[in-house]
Formats: sequence, C-alpha cells, structure tokens
Amino acid sequence: YLRARKLINTENIQAKHRNISITGTDISKNVIEFAQNGVYSLKELDRNLSKAYRILLDNYCIIKHDRLLVSNLIKSQVEFKVYNLLQSNFQEKFDIIFCRNVLIYFKPEVQSKVIQKMVENLNTGGYIFIGPSETIFGMEAELETIHSGHCVFYRKLGI
Repeated sequence: YLRARKLINTENIQAKHRNISITGTDISKNVIEFAQNGVYSLKELDRNLSKAYRILLDNYCIIKHDRLLVSNLIKSQVEFKVYNLLQSNFQEKFDIIFCRNVLIYFKPEVQSKVIQKMVENLNTGGYIFIGPSETIFGMEAELETIHSGHCVFYRKLGI
C-alpha cells in the first residue's frame, strides 16, 4: 500500500499514467488475506516504519484505537494474488517488479529460474528491484545494472 500511495501521490505519474495498477503477491493465502484487509497494528508500524512513511500513511489511512486502517481509495488501487515464484505465470507484463529479500532464501540455481521468470514478466525498459544483499548474475544480455547512490537495480534492455 505504501508504494501505491507514493506512486499515485506523485503528480508526474498521475499526469502521464492514469492507469496505474499495482499487484502484490505472496505464496501464502493467509498473507494475501491479511494484506487485503489493510488493518495494521500501530505498535508494529511504529517499530518498522520511518517517520516519512508514517506521515504518508497517516494522510491516507484511518486510525482507530490501536490500529491503522488503509483507506478504500488505496485498497481499490492494489490487487493481491497468491503467486508461486517458480510455478505461477502472470498473464500481464509489468513496468516495475519489487522482489526484495526473497532470493536469499533460494539456492543459486533456483534464484536463476526466479530471475528468468521476472525478466519474462517485465516490459522492455522495465525495472527490477531486489534486496540490498541480493544480486543478479548471468542476465547481462537482458538486464542493465543501474547504480544510484546506495541503491542497485536493473533495467530490461530492448531486444
């Protein structure tokens, strides 16, 4: 929901891309149901979010008792799906894929398969963001590595 709010709150993106859709995925049905509910403990948020994100949430969420409820406006702009990184296939392609701190749990040969599926599901010129302790090897012909400050991400090259 944070990425949705930040994207939709950016005037440049609003003007250029009125049809923004965000898909959140997880292999666990329980995690997807929790995300769809959009109800979070303020105690957990205070412990895990920076002040900037907290202000953003406060502007677009409802605070009730000790819970933060994501507004229906934000919920309507995010779709959640159960998705297995190794077995599932998306019908659509994406402009940006965030797969942060997931690859580290896979063996190198499985990481390669997951990365290949991400590249297949990415539009030409699209971006892949992975966790800071993760890297993508063996995809040099298809992906350009971009260094921006302390962040490293990848862009799919045109064929």
